Parts: sequence; structure tokens; C-alpha cells
Amino acid sequence: MFFKSNLSGFLWAVLILILLSIPGDKIPDTSFINIPYFDKIVHFVLFNVQVVLLVIGLKKQFRYRLLQEHAFLVSVCAALFYSAFTEVLQEIFIVSRTGNILDFTADAAGCFLGVPCFYFVYYLKPGL
Repeated sequence: MFFKSNLSGFLWAVLILILLSIPGDKIPDTSFINIPYFDKIVHFVLFNVQVVLLVIGLKKQFRYRLLQEHAFLVSVCAALFYSAFTEVLQEIFIVSRTGNILDFTADAAGCFLGVPCFYFVYYLKPGL
């Protein structure tokens, strides 16, 4: 039940790893979008969704009661750690990519704002 409840969070983590592991020279040109700091917005959204999915998964599972009770803290800490890991990975192993403190800052903002987003999406259910 634990793995099934958290499958979407795990798959999202794999997607993040794939996207952030694309070599810099292979990243599509986004200049046509013309939004300042578009890459930071992408980082924010990736980790915001990660926290929301982790919280949902941890709240739904009943095998590990402590994880369920502390789902918000565990989710934010796990996503922050994963964010730092991906930035270090980019710096050391990915061609034409560098770890960036501003990317990590956007990741962290997404992580911390994932909790209120969870409440907004899961409890308030706007439009329903």
C-alpha cells in the first residue's frame, strides 16, 4: 500500500531527474516564450508539484503512521534534499549544465509553497 500510494510522487521524481539531466546543449530554445526567468518558474513548479504529490501519497498510506502524521515536514525535507541532489548532480555529472544557487532557491520556494498548494487543491477543491 505504501508504494502504491506514493507511486505518483516517485514517478514525478523520476521525471524531474530526467528533465534536469538533459545536457545543456540539448535543451530546447525557449526564447520564443519571452518570460523572464522562465527556467526558475519551471524549477519552482517541478518541486511544488513534487511536494503536493508526496504529501498526498504519505497521507493516503497507513503502513507508516509516523510518516502519515508528519507528511508535510517529511515531504518538504525530502523534496529539498532531492533538489540539492539534482543541483549537485548537474554541477558534477551533466554536460553543459551547472548547479545554480538561484535554481535551488526556486526549487526551495516551490517546496515550501507546496504545503499551502496541497491545502488549496486537496481541501478547498475550488470550483467543485
